[in-house]
Amino acid sequence: MLPKRTVFAAAAVAAVGIFISLPVTGNDPNALASGNEYLAFRLPLWKTSHFDDAAQAEKQIARLAKFGCETKQDQNNVSYRCTNWCSIQGESPRQSQRWGQWLTTLGFEISHVEIDEAFTRGNEVIEFRMPDWKSIQSDRSRQQQQFVDYLRRLGVEVEVQKHQHHSEIRYRAPTWRNLRFGNQDSADQTRAWLKQQGFEARYRY
Repeated sequence: MLPKRTVFAAAAVAAVGIFISLPVTGNDPNALASGNEYLAFRLPLWKTSHFDDAAQAEKQIARLAKFGCETKQDQNNVSYRCTNWCSIQGESPRQSQRWGQWLTTLGFEISHVEIDEAFTRGNEVIEFRMPDWKSIQSDRSRQQQQFVDYLRRLGVEVEVQKHQHHSEIRYRAPTWRNLRFGNQDSADQTRAWLKQQGFEARYRY
């Protein structure tokens, strides 16, 4: 269970010489709740699929249109793209996983994350994003793992590549993610922390 007051766990990423303060927030369990899963996707360049007949091609166009994709049909060929990052929320994690697998087979780049339940309740709402990957180097310490775990709790996509004497941490949030807090102080501290890590972060009114 998270504490009712905001506390700070200090994490040093020595290789890049920065000091990271991780705000851990407790929220009112009776406050308004929201969804916590994000499936983002994009396909900047046109891709073409061939179908056995025009009817199947039209069905595929209808499916892609529901995801907000641009489409073109040339008889049994369907061309499609999605130049900007888009996101969709499934009714269940299993549905989102199926959608992610389907989009991957069609050549889309996807980002599928889940926000910790602790950040889905509260009346103070901030949103944040970082469309492109950011990379930092760090030592292989407990503090590094705290940093990675906290980013993932917030719904950030994180990759860690281990090398001989250090690790490279890459992270991004291609589309806007919403975080909810029980009080403004907690929201302010998390928003400031996100900005320190390179994210766009703002209040959602």
